[in-house]
Amino acid sequence: MYKKYILLLIAMPVLLINKELDAQINSKPKLFQNQLEFGINYGLFLGNRDVFNGIGWLQRWDFKREEFWYPYQSLSRLNYTNIYLAYKIILNEKHYFKLSREVFGSDGKIQFNKTGIIGFHIDLTSFGYGYNLPTKKIKTTLFLQVNKRTGLEVVKIGYDGYHTLKADLNYDSYGISTGLELEYFFTKNFGLGANMYYYYFPNETNKLEGKDVQYVDKMIIDSYKPINDFFLINFKLAYKFSFPKFKKNK
Repeated sequence: MYKKYILLLIAMPVLLINKELDAQINSKPKLFQNQLEFGINYGLFLGNRDVFNGIGWLQRWDFKREEFWYPYQSLSRLNYTNIYLAYKIILNEKHYFKLSREVFGSDGKIQFNKTGIIGFHIDLTSFGYGYNLPTKKIKTTLFLQVNKRTGLEVVKIGYDGYHTLKADLNYDSYGISTGLELEYFFTKNFGLGANMYYYYFPNETNKLEGKDVQYVDKMIIDSYKPINDFFLINFKLAYKFSFPKFKKNK
């Protein structure tokens, strides 16, 4: 008795997919399409990291501390290239499979004479699935993604009332994100758009590190938490295309 219901549950998705493919063939739209996207990022961060909010730097930049009386200040490389790249496979103008790479760097105003956050940089590699909502002129797609994050946060901490030292927080973890993408195609192939994603990384365990962090109260080091969640908005240019079909020679 239960076997019939199990077979029915297995068969239903197959029947629905076949029905959708038949409708696609009859209406003659393109079954598979490709899309390339290029853009820049605007970051929105929560809590005491709102100093990172903004469009970030659009160039590479190094943080250096070279004064001879601060020999324990090590070199931290912050890549402030702010860029968004993505490739999508589109099925039936409804189902989107996306691979993307994003880099975001904070404005990072360095103030050597003050303690606090100096700079921030992250690299995101994401794979996601999106479903296109039934809209007309502006394409609206809901996405769910799996993300790999790497990056670096640089802070300066006072440890004895007179001196400060630099500490790094290295990011390396997996997380998830969900978001909404809007696209308007002003020609058959070219369009403009904007994405807004919420990223969440619950399992980041790295802590502040540095050559002389042992001079700082352990409670201060342990209380400094990594960035677990934030928003990124992408402003992008999109190019949609299909591979040409080759006819067989008779």
